[in-house]
Amino acid sequence: MSPLVDRGVAAPLHYQLREQLRRRIVAGEWKAGEAVPTETALTEEAGVSRSVVRQALGDLVREGLLERQQGVGTFVAQARITGGFAAQELGFHEDMLARGYDVSSRVRSVREEQAGALVAARLGLAETAAVVAIDRIRSVDGVPTVQVESWLPAAMFPGLVDLDLEDVSLYRILFERYGVRARSSRRVLTAALADEELATLLEVRVGAPLVELESVSYREIDGLPFEAYRAHHRGDRTRFEIDTTPANDLREVAPGAPASASAASG
Repeated sequence: MSPLVDRGVAAPLHYQLREQLRRRIVAGEWKAGEAVPTETALTEEAGVSRSVVRQALGDLVREGLLERQQGVGTFVAQARITGGFAAQELGFHEDMLARGYDVSSRVRSVREEQAGALVAARLGLAETAAVVAIDRIRSVDGVPTVQVESWLPAAMFPGLVDLDLEDVSLYRILFERYGVRARSSRRVLTAALADEELATLLEVRVGAPLVELESVSYREIDGLPFEAYRAHHRGDRTRFEIDTTPANDLREVAPGAPASASAASG
């Protein structure tokens, strides 16, 4: 086994230790979910101070490679699911399948209700207009990963409230049954913390980090909004890939203008 630090090189000890521990994780010497050696054990193995060990472990925790469980120890974190659906016209279901993951959905509720002020504003409807509200838990490789609520105009999708939406792509149904496909979407990503309900649904602790996505999707044929949704992704299980394209003319981008990305949920 390679030495954890080499005092003959200029790199700081905590940096050397961090990189050697990272190598063990990446190489699979330490498996996901496995407890890593204690600070005392690593201090003795590396021949460094406890503060050096703490800094190295802390860096890996912040990177998401390790996770601490209060009163239990430090463990190798589960690999995060990479998704590109935050920046392309591809739904969550299709994106996960394309990347080789096993994805399933559990529908908590499907109902018609009045849009209300927020949903109405996003979908360009009257507040009293009927929408189909869908609440689902999406699991990846058997692990609950996303809780998502979607709202769609009931007049645009007659009969949707009566369909079986378990373990299917919503966007595939919208295309095959109603001829609706996404042209673009606008998404907002926000850091969030799990409350008691989300902690139970996603099988995380209360206060666990989440990524909240809010989106409005626009249909290909005429650009009208057809879906608004809010999703909560487990922060320990998800990361997003977003490809950017430079503006053709930087003069067209107003100073201070917010960044945006096209996307779809499904």
